[in-house]
Amino acid sequence: MQNSASSQLTLEIVNLTRSPAPNLPYEKVARAILPAGYDLSIAIIGRRRSLNLNKKYRNKDKPGNVLSFETDKNSGEIFLTPSLIKRGDELFMFIHGLLHLALLDHGPIMEAKEQEMLSKFKRGKTNHNRS
Repeated sequence: MQNSASSQLTLEIVNLTRSPAPNLPYEKVARAILPAGYDLSIAIIGRRRSLNLNKKYRNKDKPGNVLSFETDKNSGEIFLTPSLIKRGDELFMFIHGLLHLALLDHGPIMEAKEQEMLSKFKRGKTNHNRS
């Protein structure tokens, strides 16, 4: 870990819903996946906002449970929609979004990294393979 304040991860979390944000180790997980100096914004959103973002930026006519957008080389945004995430899968979906910001695509490498991070940050191992 570097001592320079400029090399530290910057994290901002905004809850745009009336419900509490998922209780996750946001900073610890983000530090384990993203490079030092990364600027990460996390927004907790509802279905309507998720649908609008998914339509506008991904041309998909359905809300997404997690949406990740790289804003530049060292910054990005994650939008979590807790109402669309199965209870207990919030950590997995956050990890999934972070790995997309780390430029991983769906496939065996991403799945292995998801399981590695789940094992590191959650008691017990959960299998989230998508067959």
